[in-house]
Amino acid sequence: AARTFSGVAGASSIGTELVLTHLELAPMLPYEHFGSGAGDRHAMADTLLRTATDVAVLSGAGRVTSLARSVGSVPAELVRISLEESVDLVVVGATVRQTPEGAYLGPVVGHLLEVCPATVVVVVTPPGWSGWQTH
Repeated sequence: AARTFSGVAGASSIGTELVLTHLELAPMLPYEHFGSGAGDRHAMADTLLRTATDVAVLSGAGRVTSLARSVGSVPAELVRISLEESVDLVVVGATVRQTPEGAYLGPVVGHLLEVCPATVVVVVTPPGWSGWQTH
């Protein structure tokens, strides 16, 4: 996370405008549906978005827009936001899955790479990554 925030600070110092987005599929199932401890995911996402926004503002970003939405289609909403906000660069995270056809980054990344007019950068989680650790 610290590396991400320093990247935000560097981009902001040259007048970059940021659109920080957290999307979830709607209607959302209650987090209890996913088992013990899953209720923390929503709070963690909100905290990450708020922290990234604070860092960008403190770093002098020209404009920071933070969006948290429940949507029917995450990839379609990301493309819509990129068009609406005239985004030049979309950065998304992904986990590589191996399939008989080769590496697969998931439907969101696949859709963005096919139809998003902005440049798409995919940050891939390292092998063996087991999720965010909270202490």
